[in-house]
Amino acid sequence: MTEQMDTKIKNGLWIVGALAVVTIAYSGLVYARAFSESIEPSSFRSFSVTGEGKVTAIPDVAEFSFGVVTQGDKNVSAAQKQNTEKMNAIIGFIKEQGVEDKDIKTQQFSIEPRYQYYDCSQTVIWATGGSTSAARPCPPPDIVGYTITQSALVKVRDFEKIGEIMGQLSKKGANSISQLSFTIDEPAKVEAAAREEA
Repeated sequence: MTEQMDTKIKNGLWIVGALAVVTIAYSGLVYARAFSESIEPSSFRSFSVTGEGKVTAIPDVAEFSFGVVTQGDKNVSAAQKQNTEKMNAIIGFIKEQGVEDKDIKTQQFSIEPRYQYYDCSQTVIWATGGSTSAARPCPPPDIVGYTITQSALVKVRDFEKIGEIMGQLSKKGANSISQLSFTIDEPAKVEAAAREEA
């Protein structure tokens, strides 16, 4: 009887062990499937690379803008003619210094009216019994003239000419001159070289 019991216990243990192995294997499969579904498939197919490239470039162009502002009376044509003559004289001088047409670009051209406004404040009248105020009718503003503004952007490639050009601008009639800045004419080439270095 003990032998039969030992056999029954052994068989029972084998069954329990087999069930435990099957349960563990099944749990592992369920876990693996859930894990694989939770991961984004594209993350296995992509990679990322970071690089840095540095290129030093010397500016090859000096840029500035200049303008001519002309205030005229009600005769717009006369003011415009005067403004255009000054602009053309300055541009002619700049071209004489070796600056090409492609490096001179018009930035702005405007014609704006100038107005005369009237003081329409209330008038106070003092009388023996106190003061009263009377409002005067206010006329609309009158156009008294026009302001013509032209400006151009200039690129100078010969740095030895910059001083001469900048020094003569106001003498030739420019009454608005921006500061001079140095830049690279074709930054895309420098950026491409930096990408190659990276």
